[in-house]
Amino acid sequence: MRWPYRDKRIEWSEEKNLELIQVRGLSFQDVALAVEDESNVLDVVPHFNQVIYPGQMTLIVKMFGYVCVVPFVVDDEKVFLKTIYKSRKFNRLFLPDSKKI
Repeated sequence: MRWPYRDKRIEWSEEKNLELIQVRGLSFQDVALAVEDESNVLDVVPHFNQVIYPGQMTLIVKMFGYVCVVPFVVDDEKVFLKTIYKSRKFNRLFLPDSKKI
């Protein structure tokens, strides 16, 4: 799938980025690098819970051989990444032959 927001800059909270690096070993820089190679972009869909997160989108991306979910919001100028988490569910769906974590 093609990353549909190539013309927009990607931004994030540096505080959240440091937390993600410490807790999950993933960073927003990893996401930005992954979307540069569009073969890593598996899907972009509306957030699964539009009641709580109206207008939010979700990037399904392959990073380090595993599928990660990255909720984000888009405005006229930028894509703002909210968080990152590994997803066993989407890993089974998109990479059925990969090892489990």
